[in-house]
Amino acid sequence: MNQSSHIRLFKLILTYWPLLVASGIAAIVFVLFNSASIWITATMINNVLIDFNDMVAENTRLLALDSWSANDQLKLFSNKLLLKESAIETVSSVCVALVVVFTCKNIALYIKIYQKKKIPINLIRKVN
Repeated sequence: MNQSSHIRLFKLILTYWPLLVASGIAAIVFVLFNSASIWITATMINNVLIDFNDMVAENTRLLALDSWSANDQLKLFSNKLLLKESAIETVSSVCVALVVVFTCKNIALYIKIYQKKKIPINLIRKVN
């Protein structure tokens, strides 16, 4: 491919910059929700395997610390969101969080794929 072909292809793709930006943003949102889904799944497994009173004691210990590491801050944040008054309420809040996160993750993936599929189809129509 010579340089003029590259310039022509760049000009064709440049007209679809809103789709590329939307796809990029959807990809970033997907990565964030994918990370959150792994984190919440680990929290769910942790809640099932560890006694509820031990979780509350660990949360109290973390709150009493003078300085927190990044891991401690993440634990406190997750406990603030998900830790409730009883074990059943905690597990139910984790389940709700799992459903919400997986739904948002899949919607972001759909948007990302949909936006990326529109570009080649429109390019083929425009070139011909």
